[in-house]
Amino acid sequence: MKKKIVISFFIISFLFIHILINIVEAKYVFENIVNLEFKIEKPIIEINSEDSKIYSLDSGKLDYKFQIVNYDKEDNINRLNMEYYIEIVSNKLNLFNIKLVKDDKEVKLDKNKTEGFNLLKNEKQEDNYCLYVSLKDDCLENIDDNIKIKVYIYQKNEG
Repeated sequence: MKKKIVISFFIISFLFIHILINIVEAKYVFENIVNLEFKIEKPIIEINSEDSKIYSLDSGKLDYKFQIVNYDKEDNINRLNMEYYIEIVSNKLNLFNIKLVKDDKEVKLDKNKTEGFNLLKNEKQEDNYCLYVSLKDDCLENIDDNIKIKVYIYQKNEG
């Protein structure tokens, strides 16, 4: 009788330990730690332009030249593909005729914004612009306003 109790105890203990091991195995989570290093690349882009001045539209016209480049004064070239668009902003833009020219070709403006233009990485690029502004023929008022050229730049998705 004692033998049966001892054998039963060992069988029950063995089953209990076996069940306990299976439960612990089922709850064990394998962790794989991966070290990743990301560096944020600073984009290099410069906008070269004539000095901001007060222009008089006595002649009825204004020409303003500016340039967008993907390198700096030390000739460091941008290492990112970028895209940009230009927006012309003024409180009284409806009183002006606006024309934007890029490298001797007129740029279409949709709601005073251009389409996107690419700035390629690892090669120098210069986009030359001229903004032509004139008063509309039916404008009879004196205008005291600023015209702003805003350039919006973002990194192109390379993935």
